[in-house]
Amino acid sequence: MQNFIALLRDDSGASLVEYAMVAALIALPMLALGAAIATTAATQLTTTTGGLQKLGTNPP
Repeated sequence: MQNFIALLRDDSGASLVEYAMVAALIALPMLALGAAIATTAATQLTTTTGGLQKLGTNPP
């Protein structure tokens, strides 16, 4: 029982949790930004392909 209480009082892993939270707070917006850029790029490429097809050229 004393080992369990000592384990509960031990806070040596707290900084690891804090670093993980900071990493998540940085990574999540970057993932959202990457998805937004990918969507914009796909739309732009579709528009460009459509324009080229109207001109009579077929991109590969």
